[in-house]
Amino acid sequence: MVRNGFGFVLGLAVVGSLCSCNSRRPTLAPATIPSRLGAGAVAPFRTTLPKAFVEAVQFLRAHGLADPSGGVYSHCRILNPDLILMSAGLTNFKSQVQPGRSAGITEVKGWIVPGLPQEVICLDGLRYTVIGSSTQANLSDDVAAWMARPKPTYTRQSTKNKDFDSDTAVALLLMVGQPKLAEKVAGKITHVKLGQEFLRLSTEFLGNWWEKILTSHINSDCQVAFRNAVQLKKYRHDYETEGRKVLGNSWVQQMSRPEMGGKGVLWAFPFIEQVDWIVDDDARRINLGLKPPLDWSKVRKLLPEQRVAKLIENMDQITSASMSSAKDPIVNALLAEGKSAVVPLLTVMDEDTRLTQATEVGTGTSGMRQVISVKDFARSLLGLILNWTNISNLNGLPATSQQIREYLVRNGSGVDADRLFNVLDDDEATPEQWLEAVKKLMVAAGKPLPSLPQPLPAMKVQRLADDTSGRFNPSLRDLLKERVNQLVDETILNKSGPQNLMIALQMAIEVAAWDSVEALPLIAKASNAMMNSSSELDHSGAQFLAQAIEARVFLGDKAALYEYAQWLQSFASQSTSPFELTLFKPLVTFSNSVELKAVPDKVFMDSTSHFSLVKLAKEEPGKQRAQKIALSRLIQIPAVQRGIQLVLEDKTSLGSVVADNSTSYTLLLNSQTSFTSTKSLHLKTDPHAPKAGDHRDYRVCDGMAFALQRLKGAPPFELYWPDTVKDVAIKQLQSFLKAKASDLASLLPSSR
Repeated sequence: MVRNGFGFVLGLAVVGSLCSCNSRRPTLAPATIPSRLGAGAVAPFRTTLPKAFVEAVQFLRAHGLADPSGGVYSHCRILNPDLILMSAGLTNFKSQVQPGRSAGITEVKGWIVPGLPQEVICLDGLRYTVIGSSTQANLSDDVAAWMARPKPTYTRQSTKNKDFDSDTAVALLLMVGQPKLAEKVAGKITHVKLGQEFLRLSTEFLGNWWEKILTSHINSDCQVAFRNAVQLKKYRHDYETEGRKVLGNSWVQQMSRPEMGGKGVLWAFPFIEQVDWIVDDDARRINLGLKPPLDWSKVRKLLPEQRVAKLIENMDQITSASMSSAKDPIVNALLAEGKSAVVPLLTVMDEDTRLTQATEVGTGTSGMRQVISVKDFARSLLGLILNWTNISNLNGLPATSQQIREYLVRNGSGVDADRLFNVLDDDEATPEQWLEAVKKLMVAAGKPLPSLPQPLPAMKVQRLADDTSGRFNPSLRDLLKERVNQLVDETILNKSGPQNLMIALQMAIEVAAWDSVEALPLIAKASNAMMNSSSELDHSGAQFLAQAIEARVFLGDKAALYEYAQWLQSFASQSTSPFELTLFKPLVTFSNSVELKAVPDKVFMDSTSHFSLVKLAKEEPGKQRAQKIALSRLIQIPAVQRGIQLVLEDKTSLGSVVADNSTSYTLLLNSQTSFTSTKSLHLKTDPHAPKAGDHRDYRVCDGMAFALQRLKGAPPFELYWPDTVKDVAIKQLQSFLKAKASDLASLLPSSR
């Protein structure tokens, strides 16, 4: 049965020791309404109750406490799934409703306000829907009957408020114009302590309100849970502001109590963060509609992978909070799947934001119930499957998904993870063996990395928030750091070749998918070492260096683009490395960055650059490097477009095109003795085709135009055409490029 009276228990925790009633209560002047409460306060009334208590009542009335003034005290029935109801005559209340099932009907007494005959305000200060008719009751008689009962003995373990025995009931009696009854009730309550009126009353009422929200949520009454949670969320700031005004310096003490984890949340509502979760989750449930129960006969017929997916899809219907006994059928079924559910449950921990319909008792002195998230259930299930007893309390905190992955790496997860870890830990192993072990370990840990050169954002970089170095001694994280630093340092000291530096860079990039915080300095160190190296960059080196620069930017390294810009300009003017397009990928990815704004002009337009488009087109026509740049995503960069236009205007002769026959022609370059023979189906029918043995001029502009005619929608161009025809086609191509300048990348051949 859902526990009652958490607001009262929390109030006891705040106010401390008990004190007696009337004999110690001073005679006070009539309470007045404080001006700061403004409009909306009820009319002043004379009472010997403390002024601070009256002020607190006025504040709560404007912030969620239902106002029964003008109402008729009545006996009625409500639809009640087991809420905190402190109503007269409820001494023998027993819930007939189990969590997760439909609500039952409870008899209560409260105020029915004129104009709202279907709502009753009960003694917890909340509104409930009336079922059927109601009859008028006698408030004075009920209070007298309650006063005649023996004074109850309260302890901090009390779990139920009864009848009028609450500060909220006293507040309601004041609001209906019964100050004498309110004073009598307050005189019998033994847990009242002067000086904590606002905190005590708000603690009790907000606890009641939270219980109503929570119980509605777990019983699938999403509309009620959502509506109340939205309202309570709206008042959070006002309660905090009022608390600071009323409590003064003691507010700081209330905010920093270790029982609340030092989160700075007022004791009156330690559950406030979960109110936000309830708002989101019940909005989701309302939008989706009520889920039908699982058809277990169909679930059992599914393939293992489909069955696990179906069970996880329905984890938001879990109702049992007992993980040890696993009473919930969905929990039982996931446990039965064993290790096949491990990776999907890790994904749940990474991405799932849903709540279940199960609750647990919160930590600290509040004893307030809390709703359990799907993510928390996934963690507990992983602990049971992996036999990891402290998974929910690892060094004082629940284990993160990343810590669980490390645990899997160290303890195995269906592959020889221990052997792979030992390879990485072996000082005698080669760097190539270390790298291979790292790649396989990542897959074994359930976190496979994308194949390079896939863009980094798809890696879904995760942060490792916890220090786990003492658990594995060393941990995978520490071992990765050690190996990367070792390889980079050895290369810098000329104790190893450039190949080890490239391996270090690959390992550092792989760390980014495992631990972005630790990866950033490693990637920066390895990439800077590679840029400072005098060694030539091959295809793989260029590929990994470009990805390293992108990784640094995505991980927040503000110096990455500046360092890359300075290096690339120097590299372009001095290097004789083989041509590698991947080296320029950051220029495309971060084309709008200030650091790279001037770089393309110096790299692709400057005559001293090794990558000048005009120079490449004129001096290395056989390698077609200028054409490769033009047919890459670099074409969207303005400097590259200007370079292309310059090449298209250059009519310097580079050789000739000779027609072999009616189906092929040969390109003869002046700068080399080799030749290229090309078959063409157009030669036989093309009116501009040369006769067999005829020579046509091959110019700088012709090679670029022939490459660019592959763009979608570009005008056709043939190398064997006469110069006059080619010049007309080039003019058309130049106009086409200018017209499509902002969208050229989308016109690239699909293979690019």
